[in-house]
Amino acid sequence: PERIKRTPPVVSRTFNISQFDYEPRDQGSTFLFTITFQPTVNITSDEPIELTLPQFQNILQKRNIHLTGKDASRIASATAFWNRTTQILTMPVPVAEQLDAFGIYEFKIEESQGF
Repeated sequence: PERIKRTPPVVSRTFNISQFDYEPRDQGSTFLFTITFQPTVNITSDEPIELTLPQFQNILQKRNIHLTGKDASRIASATAFWNRTTQILTMPVPVAEQLDAFGIYEFKIEESQGF
């Protein structure tokens, strides 16, 4: 018999809530970016949160982005990582911890915090 090379996920890795608020909505102004989500599965350090933000410009050219908000401490060092090339913001969960399925989490990024 041939080994299984690839299978579809058994559990969908989606979010019941996936909300992004960007205030003010004026391009180029000082902003507050609020991220709220509710995962349908536990999120661990093995699978960090990755947000694709197409056409987003990090004017300060920072890679390490400081997080605030009620759940910032649930992300390793309260720091997200911006990849300008792929336009992906990665939010790693600390080793041996998890964000629980169906919990509602909120994170904030202010322009003054490096983004």
